[in-house]
Amino acid sequence: MIDHFFLFWAVRISLEADEIGQAVTFDEEYLHIRQLLISILIDFGYDGFLTKVEDNGQTLWLEAFGGANPEAIYDLAETPDGGFILVGSTESYGSMLKDAFVIKVDQNGVLEWTNTYGGNDLDEGKSVYIGEDGLLYLIGYTRSFGFGEADIWLIVIDAQGNELNSYTFGTELNNYGVGIISDGSGHLIILSNDEITSKRIELSLTSLLIGPA
Repeated sequence: MIDHFFLFWAVRISLEADEIGQAVTFDEEYLHIRQLLISILIDFGYDGFLTKVEDNGQTLWLEAFGGANPEAIYDLAETPDGGFILVGSTESYGSMLKDAFVIKVDQNGVLEWTNTYGGNDLDEGKSVYIGEDGLLYLIGYTRSFGFGEADIWLIVIDAQGNELNSYTFGTELNNYGVGIISDGSGHLIILSNDEITSKRIELSLTSLLIGPA
């Protein structure tokens, strides 16, 4: 049982706006905090941002990503080249309604490429896993494709952001993919929030093996 802890350092990241932290990753040297913030350059909407801080809490750099309309970044993963993949949604690019949004930056936060994925309805990316094959496995939900209202949505893309394949899973009710990892044996484990009735949602885990037909 852990009954105490020691505070090593704490730092407040403020841009004179509302910031909401979503995820953090550690790369042996630095912490990477991916947050949402109300854009300072325009009067409405959100931008996603990535900031790098040293292990003493000092901010090294901060980069924001977005357009005139809201963007949300929900997850990030470090890429083999030392950069980062950010995953979320955009209302500024793509269909302009809401599309899944993937951002690739280098180790200094410099933008390398972005891409959007979706159709004519609401679509969001929620989590990403980078496979040993170098492919990116993006999980989220889609209302543009599938069988029901919102369906779990798995998109497979390459290291340049090109979509290679996509899969939907769900019932006639709402199913939201929110997390993805590997079990180390070639299977992907998908975490989802599944609507059972109009008043009840259950948490589900699904194991998938994706390979050649």
